[in-house]
Formats: sequence, C-alpha cells, structure tokens
Amino acid sequence: DNDPGLWALPPELLEELGPEDIPELTDGRLFEPIMPGTKWLDSLILGFEVGIWTGCVIAAFITMGALFTTFWDFRRRVLNARRGIYTFRKKDARIYMDTNFMGGFIATTIVGYIIVVLIVTVVMVVIVWDISRELIWSMRSFIFWTLAVPQIINLVQNMFLRKFFFGDDFIRHRPLASIYMFWQCWLSFLAGIASAIVRIALGVVGIVLSMPQMMAACTPAFMNQLVCLDAAYKQYLGAVLVYHTHCNPVVHVAVQRLLALGRERRRQISEGAPQEAVARKSLWRTKRLIILLLVKHPWLSQFRKAAIYEREAKEKVEKKLNKQQKVLVVKHQKPSSDERRLIQAIHSAKMDLATASRAGQSRIKTLEDKLSELRMLPIGSPEAMHLVEAALGAANDSNDGRGAGTGRADAVTGGRSQRSSAVRGTDELHEVGLPAADVPVKTSQVSL
Repeated sequence: DNDPGLWALPPELLEELGPEDIPELTDGRLFEPIMPGTKWLDSLILGFEVGIWTGCVIAAFITMGALFTTFWDFRRRVLNARRGIYTFRKKDARIYMDTNFMGGFIATTIVGYIIVVLIVTVVMVVIVWDISRELIWSMRSFIFWTLAVPQIINLVQNMFLRKFFFGDDFIRHRPLASIYMFWQCWLSFLAGIASAIVRIALGVVGIVLSMPQMMAACTPAFMNQLVCLDAAYKQYLGAVLVYHTHCNPVVHVAVQRLLALGRERRRQISEGAPQEAVARKSLWRTKRLIILLLVKHPWLSQFRKAAIYEREAKEKVEKKLNKQQKVLVVKHQKPSSDERRLIQAIHSAKMDLATASRAGQSRIKTLEDKLSELRMLPIGSPEAMHLVEAALGAANDSNDGRGAGTGRADAVTGGRSQRSSAVRGTDELHEVGLPAADVPVKTSQVSL
C-alpha cells in the first residue's frame, strides 16, 4: 500500500504477476481503482433504461390525449365555422393544404412520440446517473440560497406587503411604495434567475406537449401574428375549412334539392301553369327541407327572406328618423337666443295646418337651413343677427301672403287643434332643449 512504484508498472507486467509474486495484494485490492469507472458506466446505462421506459409511458399518454383532443377540437372548429365564428385567421387556412393533412397527421404523431421519449430520457438520465446527480447535490447550497430563497422571499412578501402599499388600481402610500420598489429591484434580480429557469422549463414542456398534435401552432404567438410558420397547423386548418365548406351533407343535399325544386317551379310557370297552384304545391315540398335546415342549424334563420326584409325595413325607418331629426342641439349645449328664435319659428311653422302644402314645407326647409348656417357663425355676431332677421322676415312675408285661407282654417279647427299643436310643440321643444314655458300649455296636458 505504501509503495507507489508498484502502480507505475506496465499493465502487461501486472497481468503476468501472480498472487505468489505479490502476496500482500492477494485480497484483490490491486483492481479497486478500476471499479469506480465501471459503476459510473452501469449507472449511465441504468439511466438510459429508466429514461426510455418512462419516456415511452409518458409519450403514450400524451399522444393519446393529443389524439382525442384533436378530434374534439376539429368538430368544434367546424361547427363554429358553420355558425360564422372563425377561431382562426382565414388567410392561414387554404383548401389545397388539406391534401397533406392525413400524411402530415400520421408523421406528426410519430415524430412527436419519439421527441417526447427522447426529452424524457435525457431528463431521467440526469436524475439517475450518479455523476450528474452528485454534481447537482454538491451544489445544493448554492442553488438553495441563490435561487430558491430569493424566490420564496419574493412570494411571501408579495402576499402580505402588497396589501399595505397597493390597492387594486392605486397606490396607498407612495413613499413606502417607492422604498419597496427599490428593494424589489435587487431582490427580483436574484428571483428573476429562478423565474427565467422556470420559463425555459415551461417553454420546453409546452413544445414537448405540442409536438404530437396539429390543432395548435407550436411556434410562438407573436410570430404567428405576423406569419404562421407551423406547416402542420396550416394543414389542420385546411382540413377544417374543407369540412366546413364541402363536407356538410345535410346542408348540401337540402340546398341542391331546393335549387332543383326552384328550377322545376320556374319551368312549370313558363309553360303556363297557374302560379298560385304551383306555389302551393312547392310550398309543401320546400317547407320540410327548410325545417330540417333550421333544426340542424338554427343560426340560418337570420338569412331567411322574412328576416332580411325585416332588417331592411328597420334600417329604412331608422334612416328616415335620422333625416327628420335635423334640428338637434350640438353636444347638449344650451341654444343661444338667435337659435331659440329660429327654432320657435320652425316649430310654429310645423304647428300651422297650412304647412302641409308644398310652400309650407319649403318654408320649413329654408328655416332649417338658416339654422344650420347660424350655428357655424360666432354667437352674438352681427352676421348672425342679420341672418336671423332675414330668415324671420322672409318667414313673416310668406305668412302674410297666405292671408284669409289660413284664418279660415284656424277658425274651423278651433281650440282643439291649437291645444294639440301646442302639445306637439312642447314635446319638440323639449327635444332641442327649450323650456316648456315658451309654449302656452302645461306639461301635464301632454299624454302618451
């Protein structure tokens, strides 16, 4: 044991020496320095065996889960597309990409399974192999105090201190919050190392889980916003688009049958058949097909002829109401005295029975145009006053020209017409911001 020169002998000479030549080493201690290398190799082989078996089991579960999830997601995307809800960008889905879907699906599943096995094997080798395990264990103090402790402190203090310094959307105490931010700057540097390592681990796990499937892109989201680089994902979207547009047997059969019935109906009418009889006969043929479509796809009701006509009629009414509401107060501001004079003239003209004539309508249109011009001028300016006087003068001249006809109409209508006109005038003045006191009627007289 104390003779270092013995270990310097060539290996061939050591093999030729027998136990009788070296009696003090007959217990086999001569070969002890070689044994640790054999143990490391055995542990490495054991790590690969454990990793491969563990990887096969984990990859099997991940792949089966990806397959079942893909079937569910495929149906969900197709049905949503038929409802008009696209869960993907249309520019990423191309019909021709469906030709590569089946081959790509099989290849992606196989390659993804192998990748999962390899990743799990590498992780298990690091855990099972003696050298890597002992290396990590020898650095346990550094890992604990440098990575784990700052992260734990950061989590604990955020749980308690944030309730005193911050609210949901405000800062409770700015001086203490500034000190806390300065402290967090140094602590988060160490805690951020652990967060970065966890982020890398989560990224690797996400890529591993996304390899055996095609229903989601394995490339980062910010890259997919610019251009989709995952070809397998494009193939999947192409298959979804094909099934949405070309593999809907209920809709296609019903639509083709409806088109055939329409052609037959037009042919019978062109040959001289009574239109009412043909329409009555075709109604019973098409009704069951339409009911079938609405039962299978209720959202198609918004595209029926009656629904379309109803929407168009509603839009026409809204446009008509918007055209009638020309006299509005901008930004809910109180109208000026000049505006009030023109608004009162407009409403008095509308309340007059004689305005049903073409001349009366023209006078109202002129006053409304003058009111629009007045709002473009500065309030109280000479131009505004001149515009108001000219508009009111023209309106008074037209009133004088109507003469006795208007007086006779006023006499016939009596007090009842005046009261109803005043009520209407009260409502209209309320819409433009004028007080009801300008009209000789109480607000209690207004009825719904």
